[in-house]
Amino acid sequence: MEDRKFVIDNAKGPELKEMRLRYKTNCENNHYSDYMLSGPQILQYAIDALTDFTVRRDDGDGSLLANVNANFRAGLFGGDTIEVIIWLESEGSRSRTYGYRIYKIIENHREQDVFEVLDEPQLILDGTGVAVVKKPRA
Repeated sequence: MEDRKFVIDNAKGPELKEMRLRYKTNCENNHYSDYMLSGPQILQYAIDALTDFTVRRDDGDGSLLANVNANFRAGLFGGDTIEVIIWLESEGSRSRTYGYRIYKIIENHREQDVFEVLDEPQLILDGTGVAVVKKPRA
């Protein structure tokens, strides 16, 4: 049997400029019919990715989220699989501005109990976030 090596993208450090994370959405705590997620539930995926990004960039902490702008483009339902793409737009001495997009890549057709890998990812949400990081230690 051939020895296979798996490479896991676990990038870190100040050279990190973009990151992609995938999540399978769940059906818990849904308030809308057909397991539709609320806006704050969808936005939480972007906020979690932003926190992960700041930790990986060695900013010393998970940062403090100071501002979030969000543009909702389509609905998202429990069981769908998404990809969050987040990137650094600008960097100051204590703040970072990030852009992000959330795409649905696998759709859960609950009524037929099947999943469909989408030919074209569907844009669900896009926007920007500003994080404030700790003052560098002297």
